[in-house]
Amino acid sequence: MLMIVFHIIEWIRWTLYLTSCLVSFNLMPLFYLFQINIPFGFIVSIVALAARYSEDGNSCAEEGLQANRAFYLSLQVICLVLLIPISFAHFLFFKFKGVDWLHEQWLSEGEEEEE
Repeated sequence: MLMIVFHIIEWIRWTLYLTSCLVSFNLMPLFYLFQINIPFGFIVSIVALAARYSEDGNSCAEEGLQANRAFYLSLQVICLVLLIPISFAHFLFFKFKGVDWLHEQWLSEGEEEEE
């Protein structure tokens, strides 16, 4: 249940980011507010993995019981590993592009609107 909440909040967070990028409406303050979801997701992923590999989780993973659920809980390792790099990907992109590139994009956007 906690993983579902995490993924829904993350979906909303990235929808805000894409809306801000594609529609040119500033939703970035809300996006940054939802950054609190990153530590929550990290903790919840660890809890889900602990539940999967506990004694109860291993007994539920047997064939005929809840093998599919155990498989999907095992896939949370991928989410846990990719969470931090993906969450900060936009920061890294802007860092590699540099301040000059950001200023050029900002100024060219204003010129396009005037035309």
